[in-house]
Amino acid sequence: MPPIRVIFATSTDRAIHAASQMQREFDWEPVYWLATVQAAPRISGLFPDVLIHDYLQSIKGIWPPSFAPLAAKGVDMDFVRRHASEILGAQYMLERNNSTAGDLSMRERVEFIYQLIAYWTGVLGTLTPDIVVFEEEPHQASDYVLYLVAKHQRINVLMPIRTMPRWGFMLSRGHDGGPLLGLNPHATGASGSEQAIPEYITRYRDAFKTNWTDAKKLMLWDQLDRNGGKPALIRPVLRAIDLARSTIRRLSRTRQYLNNIRSLRSDQKERGKLLRDSELSYFSYVLAKLRTARAKRKNRAAYDRLARRPDYDTPFVYFAMSYQPEKSTSPNGDEFVHQLLAVRTLSASLPDGWQLIVREHPSQFIASNSRHYGEIFRDPHYYESILQFENTSLAPMDTDPYEIMDRAEAVASVGGSSCFEALVRGRRALLFGHAWYVGCPGLSVVRTITEIRQALGTPGPVSPGHDSALDDYFRQLANSIYRAPTAIGDSSLFEQKNALDEYARSYRDFHQHFLLRYGHASLDGSIGQTA
Repeated sequence: MPPIRVIFATSTDRAIHAASQMQREFDWEPVYWLATVQAAPRISGLFPDVLIHDYLQSIKGIWPPSFAPLAAKGVDMDFVRRHASEILGAQYMLERNNSTAGDLSMRERVEFIYQLIAYWTGVLGTLTPDIVVFEEEPHQASDYVLYLVAKHQRINVLMPIRTMPRWGFMLSRGHDGGPLLGLNPHATGASGSEQAIPEYITRYRDAFKTNWTDAKKLMLWDQLDRNGGKPALIRPVLRAIDLARSTIRRLSRTRQYLNNIRSLRSDQKERGKLLRDSELSYFSYVLAKLRTARAKRKNRAAYDRLARRPDYDTPFVYFAMSYQPEKSTSPNGDEFVHQLLAVRTLSASLPDGWQLIVREHPSQFIASNSRHYGEIFRDPHYYESILQFENTSLAPMDTDPYEIMDRAEAVASVGGSSCFEALVRGRRALLFGHAWYVGCPGLSVVRTITEIRQALGTPGPVSPGHDSALDDYFRQLANSIYRAPTAIGDSSLFEQKNALDEYARSYRDFHQHFLLRYGHASLDGSIGQTA
């Protein structure tokens, strides 16, 4: 058999380890690799014949010299017509690269996306890969267009989908079709109702069923004020200690900061320059972070001014907003990446006398390193726009989200975990986008007013047998989850050696239990069918 040709759009240690294993065991041959500068030397050492493309350069539209002419070729108009909605989403996705400059025009976006389409069409046509492997759902425009072109050309896609923090990931063939349930044959030794639900799942299930205080320790583990519950007199002292510890950690990374000052590598556009020509200075980066913090404070003040205590005496649907920019809305939200469209559609779908209560995601107001682009998706007028609909209100940020869920006729969201938490609490949930928990009992995936009204036909709590059905679903998840991280931020939650082994096993299972079973003959142009 000829080698299996693979394009990698991930360069984590886990992916490199898995690729090495797959080369030895199944003759996987990497032919093109989107890699960070840190990972490139290791990749070239293991795979000397692979073409390595600097990942940051790919984001900015800078191509390897041997392939650069492809970006100036014509585009497949059949692709453009078939994927018009996704192409619009890719243009929207570029907003995450526009936080510093704020001047990325529509004309530049359109031309940049057409360059990406031409480039990746040419690359895939030249290299004829059998598989394209992603780190997770792509949420940079360049990765996303690569995914769309691979999908259009009916090339196998291997895409881990992150579940809950500390759970791990499931495999999929794309973000828009759900996970390949049951693909992990090594996850447990039991099956059916006799199978015990693993502790890492029951821990979250039980927290979701109790209260928000317990749940947010699991869900917002990297954003908590650890001293908030301590006596008021000692809080300033404890925060000063935390600040001192943080300062020491930062000083220990002095060399890294000096490197950033000399040569910051950023995916941000500079004002007055094309994205590919932008080389953001560290000074500009720091100023941008300060502007971000100020903008988020203004947004929070505007939100607080408009929010009102919920009226629980009137039937209502609770819409939990998702943080942006993030994969939960882009690409997973499709056209509902514009969350006002979801609010508009919900508002128009409600029966007379019902109201829609909207609550912002708490991370949208946090000015941290991991949340420093959120200001570009909100401004004070955004929240005023939500209130243009007469039956719609904003809930204050200090409102307990679980109290709103429990009193709601249904919980709705574009993405993220709110719908899943609501389902665990026994409420019906309406999901506008794609999520790893599609298929969970009680969940309705909706896009239109008609679908929303059908889903609300039997509002309120779910059926009496819901807990039993939910436990069966958890057992199915336990047979599908690989206990390893996908994103960098989750890496600290897993033991490194186990994560490496799990990643390699996930690739092996995909090869043996999907690729060899179905092969290319199964590809009909759709991505992510549930096994």
